[in-house]
Amino acid sequence: APVFEALTLDNKPVKSTDFTSKKPTLFMFYLGHDCSHCVEQIQAFSKAAADFDKAGIQLVAVTIEPTPVAKNIRAKLNLKPDAPLPFPILSDSSKAAFKAVRAHDDFENELLHATLLIDTSGRQRWQDVSWQPFSDTKFILAEAKRLLELNTVKELTSLRPAP
Repeated sequence: APVFEALTLDNKPVKSTDFTSKKPTLFMFYLGHDCSHCVEQIQAFSKAAADFDKAGIQLVAVTIEPTPVAKNIRAKLNLKPDAPLPFPILSDSSKAAFKAVRAHDDFENELLHATLLIDTSGRQRWQDVSWQPFSDTKFILAEAKRLLELNTVKELTSLRPAP
């Protein structure tokens, strides 16, 4: 899986491997609070956060908004200003992380939404990159559990269609 960097809401640099080295991680790349579809995605995963945590999968959201703006997500999630977030929110206003995970249309020069599952070995097990965010929490939770049970390279490569 690609390794990328972003900033925490406290403006501290982190790498994707800071998360994936501890637990399988589902990263959600979203365009910001002005995108109603992105807000719906973050709200859906916020409601399902406990289910992912119970399954041993952590959620991390990455936005293009600078950290002062990204901190306003609490209002969109109907949380009190001092309430803890259901999962970490990272800021990538440089757009480098989006480009690293191929959530960027080079031809149109536009960012895309992306959702990626990366295991603790750094292997990308699943991805969805699209003009709309992925919000089917039940599907991805079941699929993540299934994919994370496949431990060998042989099992993973057998999922590829024959040439």
